[in-house]
Amino acid sequence: MTHFNDGGRWLRWLLLDHLLLIVVILMIAALLSTLYFRSVNQERLKDYELQRSVAAPL
Repeated sequence: MTHFNDGGRWLRWLLLDHLLLIVVILMIAALLSTLYFRSVNQERLKDYELQRSVAAPL
């Protein structure tokens, strides 16, 4: 019976460790994707300002 409890405890910690690892990876991915899309949008805004300044005299 003790062997089964140790195995169950080991399995529970294994699952918990993997779930925590997945959560950390998802948080890092969300942070990096946010930074990436922000930089892409800033590049597009530069082009938008140029387009708006050309279209303004009309």
